[in-house]
Amino acid sequence: MQQIMRVLIIEDSEDDAVFISRELRQSKFEIVSRRVETKEQLEEALAANSWDVILSDNSLPTFCASQALEVVQRLAPDVPFIIVSGSIGEDAAVTAMRAGAHDYIMKDSLARLMPAIEREIRDATMRSERRQSAIALKESEARLRAIVETAVDAIVTIDESGIIESVNPAAGRIFGYSTGEMIGQSVNILMPQPYVHEHDAYIRNYVKTGRRKIIGIGREVVGIRKDGTKFAMDLSVNEVRLGDRRLFTGIIRDISDRRKLEEQLLQSQRMDSIGRLAGGVAHDFNNLLTIIFGYAEMLEAAIPAGTTEHASVANIQIAASRAASLTHQLLAFARRQIIEPKIISLNELVLNVEKLLHRLIGEDIELLVKPDPNLGAVRADPSQFEQIVVNLTVNARDAMPGGGKITLETANLIADEEYARQHVGVSPGEYVMMSVSDTGSGMPPDVVTQIFEPFYTTKSVGKGTGLGLATCYGIVKQAGGHIWVYSEEGMGATFKVFMPRVYEEQDSSDAEKEPKSQGGSETILLVEDEQMVRDIAASILESNGYFVLQSLDGEEARQIAADHVGQIHLLVTDVVMPHMNGSQLADMIRTARPETKTLFLSGYTDETIIHHGILEPGVAFMQKPFTTDMLLRKVRDVLDEA
Repeated sequence: MQQIMRVLIIEDSEDDAVFISRELRQSKFEIVSRRVETKEQLEEALAANSWDVILSDNSLPTFCASQALEVVQRLAPDVPFIIVSGSIGEDAAVTAMRAGAHDYIMKDSLARLMPAIEREIRDATMRSERRQSAIALKESEARLRAIVETAVDAIVTIDESGIIESVNPAAGRIFGYSTGEMIGQSVNILMPQPYVHEHDAYIRNYVKTGRRKIIGIGREVVGIRKDGTKFAMDLSVNEVRLGDRRLFTGIIRDISDRRKLEEQLLQSQRMDSIGRLAGGVAHDFNNLLTIIFGYAEMLEAAIPAGTTEHASVANIQIAASRAASLTHQLLAFARRQIIEPKIISLNELVLNVEKLLHRLIGEDIELLVKPDPNLGAVRADPSQFEQIVVNLTVNARDAMPGGGKITLETANLIADEEYARQHVGVSPGEYVMMSVSDTGSGMPPDVVTQIFEPFYTTKSVGKGTGLGLATCYGIVKQAGGHIWVYSEEGMGATFKVFMPRVYEEQDSSDAEKEPKSQGGSETILLVEDEQMVRDIAASILESNGYFVLQSLDGEEARQIAADHVGQIHLLVTDVVMPHMNGSQLADMIRTARPETKTLFLSGYTDETIIHHGILEPGVAFMQKPFTTDMLLRKVRDVLDEA
């Protein structure tokens, strides 16, 4: 099947057009042709069909080749345009060629026509392909430019000598330079020592030997911004050759935020580990303090008042009380103490302790309180949050031995997704914020990272235990909030406490009436795996009229309860015991003896009866260490409860 060639002939002489068509039909192509002789006919023909070649006479009555060429270049620029004339001069032909005609053929030399057409069609095809390639290249460059310009990572291209040839907008944002400030400069302006020396040495070695270390691999390095601040970044480098030139393109990602989050996560994990350790230590220590309190009270009762021995026992009790206070702080840090959360206003809490704060900080320090009048409510233990306010204020005072200003402020805040992403353990939502700022000496970064750890302190020996801020950390975490600190040396410090906002009515603050200490005659099943604690508790109860059945673990207690003929009024049991915990034992006793009430004892909170430090409804609990008066009052209170 013959290949079709579509030919448009611009010719006023029909005879000449027939003559040209006859010449074309002698070729291998099947010729489809049309003759036009005016500008309007030409425009209509070009709009109606596509043509492989256009043959034009040089001069028509109302039209000429140069005018026809203008129309063709406007409507069909890729179609070859050949002038076929009987009278065109050489100068006119050259002018037409310069204007865009592809060839000219004299009518008396039509044997040249078909080879010229075939050549120009081939050339036209090549021109079209080049044009399409150029368009595709331009589109590709536009897409690449859009990607480069909108990329969040910096893209920097340098030559072999390390001179920056191109950068994208993200490079300017990350490094703090304008595009003009970077191009033409050494890439060394983006790197601190010793990375500058390493980079220069590496490039020289790579160009010389071809041995790679980072090209095509990527690594974590340190960058430096225009203002001199250093930051962690991921760097990936690729090489491209342009003739004899080597160019290196680096893709740089600022990972300082990621590093900050990783440090926060590690800090959180470290604090949790320390908290578990602190809770375990406090549990064992509280057992020992219970024994110390018990025997000290026995000695105090047996030794006459006013004697040296009696005073010594009193000192033992004072020391034990101070030790109990330390364990209480440890439990607060470990988030394992009992709390009584209420709906409260931090404004009221702050204003209630303001007078106390003035006495604590002294006259050389100004205290500025700025409460938000529209502050929302929070769910928290009031006494514990008073402790936070006092601890943070005292900490700020100690950072200003020469005087200064403390600002205590409250506000409503909304933590968005971005804030939550940058702070480990924080969920988006509404918060109530309380901040304590000072104008003191501030802290270096290594101190800031450890400031909430128990027993960590920057104060001199004897000036602090290192538990104040650890206690604040534990209280806030146990209440479902988070605490944050920002400080620089010489710039003071700001501590911010964020608590989830609640929309419930504030609880009333009726004072609780303390029950009187008193004994009784009821039967008590006492279960405690620590023998000395069990002996002390049994001695206290028996000396105050109670009948006590003693057991060292749950299995033995269950058997004692099964064998006992009379009523057991109260089960007093440790929570954490081997083989069977106190909650499991209480369930068994309650099944066999529904009338038996339960009082739990423990050196720290246990998730079997307490969730996040909050007692389950109806659960009676007393935390160790306890004194004689505390135990008797609690036992009597549980027995008398309806």
